[in-house]
Amino acid sequence: MRKVYVTVTTRLIIRADEGVNIESVLENMDYNFTSQTDGADIEDTEITDWKVTDSK
Repeated sequence: MRKVYVTVTTRLIIRADEGVNIESVLENMDYNFTSQTDGADIEDTEITDWKVTDSK
């Protein structure tokens, strides 16, 4: 069996109350990727970086 490393870029739209620290939201959020293909499982995930592009 082989191990494959893949970088995935996603875009999140977060609705938050005024005063909520978005850095804290991103550091503590839960997420899950699940393989729907027989014979392949997502072994581990890690958020390595983020950039806030807009905040209204």
